This record gives sequence, structure tokens and C-alpha cells, in this order.
Amino acid sequence: MQNGEVQEKVLEKPLRRHLVKALELKVVLLAVQQKKKLAMRFRELTGEIEKTVPSISNNLGSSSRRALFHSPDCDKKSSIFLPSK
Repeated sequence: MQNGEVQEKVLEKPLRRHLVKALELKVVLLAVQQKKKLAMRFRELTGEIEKTVPSISNNLGSSSRRALFHSPDCDKKSSIFLPSK
């Protein structure tokens, strides 16, 4: 009996560590998903992303999203890329 109890305790620790790691990973993934949703909502509210772009199909619910801003271009004379004085 004691041998069986010892074996259960030995197996219990790695399993517990695995469950804790899995739970921590799930919490991190949920936090990342929530941040992405919040960022997307902010972009929609500020008008950075246009949600109601009609698609080719008749179903407006499946319309695609389009960004209304452009990333800075190194070739253009932008204040970001001008040398500091």
C-alpha cells in the first residue's frame, strides 16, 4: 500500500505542474485575445477601420474590413524619417 501511495504522489506533482502551466497559458491567451478585440474596437470607433465596405457578394454581413490609414513610407519626406537637428 505504501508503495502505491508513493507512486501516486510522484505522478501527482508533474500533473499539477502541467495543469498550472496550462491554466497560466490559457490566461495569457485570453488576455491577448481581449487586447486584440479592444484594439480592433478602438480602431473602429476612431474611424481607422471601415467596417461597412460592400463586398462582391450580396450578403453585407460578410463584407470585408479595410484600413483607412497608410503606414509611413521611408521614401516620402515624412517628419518621422527626417534627420534630427
